[in-house]
Amino acid sequence: MSGKEGRILGAIEHQKAVTVTTSAQDALVEVKNPRNILVQNNHASAIVYVNLSGDASYALDFTSGGVTAIAVGDTITGETGGATAVVLSITLTTGTWAGGNAAGVLYIDTQVGAFETETLKVGASLNLANITADSYAKGMFKVPAGGSFERDQIRNAVSVMGSASNNLVTVSEGR
Repeated sequence: MSGKEGRILGAIEHQKAVTVTTSAQDALVEVKNPRNILVQNNHASAIVYVNLSGDASYALDFTSGGVTAIAVGDTITGETGGATAVVLSITLTTGTWAGGNAAGVLYIDTQVGAFETETLKVGASLNLANITADSYAKGMFKVPAGGSFERDQIRNAVSVMGSASNNLVTVSEGR
């Protein structure tokens, strides 16, 4: 957060602007006192997502992760159905990739097709993780190119993520 002067929007002054410079970033942490937030997407074409709990737009549960780790930015493909998506973040709940028993959640974007009970691949690397169902929504708010998102009196952490690095997205808070 910086000490830059905020913008005036109605009677609410937003300050402490944060510029989002990666595809998945926690922009503001959880606080005890409620605050108002404003997210501005000034990018010409990229869509970004805002989540008040820190998750990406869609989640895909996986088990039995192979010994090759899936990484942020990878395009995953269902080996049976052929659905694809870009990985925004990964949460391991048990196991390790090195041990071949990783399990957790892939947070994804830009999904094409429906995942089914199958294994996932990245490029030529096969059988990287098992899944048993399609992805599911995680309560994200979509901010189109040139759009904004505003909420008042929130206490949640705010995460912003998108399909591409976007240094034209700012998150401001005020009271």
